[in-house]
Amino acid sequence: MKHDDESTTRNEGGERLQSVGETIFPWLSDIQARLAAPMRECPKCHEMTLSGMGTCDPCTQKREAEAEEERHRDALAPALESVKDRFRWAEFGHPDFAKYEISAPAVAKCRAIPLRGIITLTGGSGVGKTTAAVARFHAELRVPRDQRRWGYTSRFIACREIGRETMTHKIGSDFGPKTREAFAAHLLVLDDLGAEGESKPVAERIEDIISERADSNSCVTIITTGLPLDKIAARYTDAIGRRVSQNAVIDMAARGRTKG
Repeated sequence: MKHDDESTTRNEGGERLQSVGETIFPWLSDIQARLAAPMRECPKCHEMTLSGMGTCDPCTQKREAEAEEERHRDALAPALESVKDRFRWAEFGHPDFAKYEISAPAVAKCRAIPLRGIITLTGGSGVGKTTAAVARFHAELRVPRDQRRWGYTSRFIACREIGRETMTHKIGSDFGPKTREAFAAHLLVLDDLGAEGESKPVAERIEDIISERADSNSCVTIITTGLPLDKIAARYTDAIGRRVSQNAVIDMAARGRTKG
């Protein structure tokens, strides 16, 4: 019995040594290969390197990081390009915010409010609703990759675009591309609610988008509208009126008067 125990112990010890060897030997082989390689000058930083790849390790890592950042920018391009040309400048702190005389308290609220559910920006024409919404949209998409919460599907879509698609697609046919994006976007700016026309099919499509997104825990919708909240309920449904006002409403024409 003692002999069997000793044999088992030796076997277990041998297995551990084999496991350690499998881990260490490839690493040692790599070190040996590097030591055997001739010294060469890195073509990027001109430091002498043992790397057989042509560039030194820091330069290789930098190149890989730059390539990853470029892939990230390319993936974000559709989201950023979805914004209307005349609003692509909109960034918090941009000098044109002062030129347009947008309410500073309202902008501060829009910049700081936690993104969840539906956030509605209200006010008449020219008060800065779309500008503030785009600035927040840009702010969320431009954070570092490891801190960004919102996916590459994020979009800026005008309600007029939804209206045009709804009227041009046959009844019962598949959604148009803008409508599909509006349903799927992680972060959506739904611009100018009420400007899409008064067609019943269009109103129902807008209602579907808002309702589905309001029920989701994985997406956020920033709505801009020139309609007063009571007119939204009258134009669409009471349920839509409640949804656009239940989380946060920012009056962009007000000087410090916000809800949420």
